Amino acid sequence: MNGPHFEEWFEKKLLPNFDANSVIVMDNAPYHSILKTFVKEPLSKYKKATEELKYHESTQYHQFSVEKALNFKDTFNSAPGSSKQHISYMLDKKKAAVVEHNRKRLKPIVKTILFCARNNLPLRGHRDDGKMNNEDCLDHALKGKQGVFRSLLAFRIDAGDNDLKSHLSTCNDNASYISKSIQNDIIECIGVNLRSQIVENVKESKFFSIICDETTDVSRKEQLTFCVRYIDRRNCVTKEEFLGFVELKSTTSCSIKAAIDAEMDELGLSYKYLCGQGYDGASNMAGHLRGVQALITQEQPMAIYTHCFSHSLNLCITKSCEVPVVRNAVGTVEAASVFLSASAHRTNALIKVPEEQQYTD
Repeated sequence: MNGPHFEEWFEKKLLPNFDANSVIVMDNAPYHSILKTFVKEPLSKYKKATEELKYHESTQYHQFSVEKALNFKDTFNSAPGSSKQHISYMLDKKKAAVVEHNRKRLKPIVKTILFCARNNLPLRGHRDDGKMNNEDCLDHALKGKQGVFRSLLAFRIDAGDNDLKSHLSTCNDNASYISKSIQNDIIECIGVNLRSQIVENVKESKFFSIICDETTDVSRKEQLTFCVRYIDRRNCVTKEEFLGFVELKSTTSCSIKAAIDAEMDELGLSYKYLCGQGYDGASNMAGHLRGVQALITQEQPMAIYTHCFSHSLNLCITKSCEVPVVRNAVGTVEAASVFLSASAHRTNALIKVPEEQQYTD
């Protein structure tokens, strides 16, 4: 093959069959030099520039490239929804399809976690690791041997959830989204979403109160429970919402006040609209000079301190039990309860007493 034959074959037979984004790879044969000037090498002999330009303009591969460039320009400048869709619209459409596909894969998993949370069910079992991409694993989970979460996933697949079945059977080992760590991540995301919704309701209500109390968890960490109380304007009802635990490094009033400040800043709430605060009667919380309520009152005088009613009731009951008459009465009731509940015969006899008695108005 020589240069003229190759040029005719390349322009008339080969090039028209290429797609717009094709790449041409050739060896160093001498007759491949037709793609040399303006394609593989720049123009260097300017004396023959006019001839080179006219020749290049008349070639089939140049006309083919011009046509493709004009088509790209028309597509890029076209309006969304037209027959020639805008390139950005096509990219957005592709991205939206990927997002929707991923959502279909995650929805059954998130709904299962929400179901367990709303019904106070534990997610994990004794052994609940590994894949769920075959009938043996699904059957094992359906028999309740892999924890509630995996059992519910298997039940969804058995009930006809094709999206979940397709996801678990085709996903990679590191992208099943059913591991313990992913469960915790999803629960954390749900918690963040719930907190943000509550905070939005509080901001819509504008004025609010805070309720805090110290507690120690099973790992002996000192924590502060943080709750808000506000008026729901949509339903005209008073609501109390728990927003989370705050770990305390110290139980001094200044440390607790700093923890409350940090939590308020994180939630985006302001002392400007704080109209009340409720704690127990401990000196570090209720002290009128250096207690938390005093420190907050210095910053917001309208935040009225109220001793927690539940703590007040507990203190009243504790103090009343020190009175001999009350203590003896409680002891008698307790002894009668123990005596009657210790025997099934006595319990049945006690049940029959109201039925046999005839009461009159």
